[in-house]
Amino acid sequence: MKLPFAKKTKTINIYSDTYNATVHSYTHKKDYDIVVSKEFLSKEDNVLIIDDFLAKGSALTALLMLIEKAGARDVYVYASHAVLSGPAIENLQNGPIKKATFLNTINVPEEKMIDKFILIDNWGRTRVVFESKVCYTSRM
Repeated sequence: MKLPFAKKTKTINIYSDTYNATVHSYTHKKDYDIVVSKEFLSKEDNVLIIDDFLAKGSALTALLMLIEKAGARDVYVYASHAVLSGPAIENLQNGPIKKATFLNTINVPEEKMIDKFILIDNWGRTRVVFESKVCYTSRM
């Protein structure tokens, strides 16, 4: 399994050509160029995006641009906290994302729920399992 990281700068451990996108950070009030080495992301790949907060979805949008450039297949999202403000719902609904899993630490109103969402309520005793193109949750 490959584990690519989207980095804000091209570092010495990124050897090959890269996919590039720009993300706006509302926290830091600036734009960042992010890069992923083409060596670690290709059209044969399924992708799991892991983030702590999914707020407006700016980072997610930039990552989806990188994934689209690579032609990768199925995309899944996992975030600890689903703030889901601004265009986040639209980006999740209209993008190539198969499922988005969130810990239910922030109450997600019914009007923001879409079919792609999995909310984990009792997250202290739940595990998320990703096996060969399938994402599911199970109670322990």
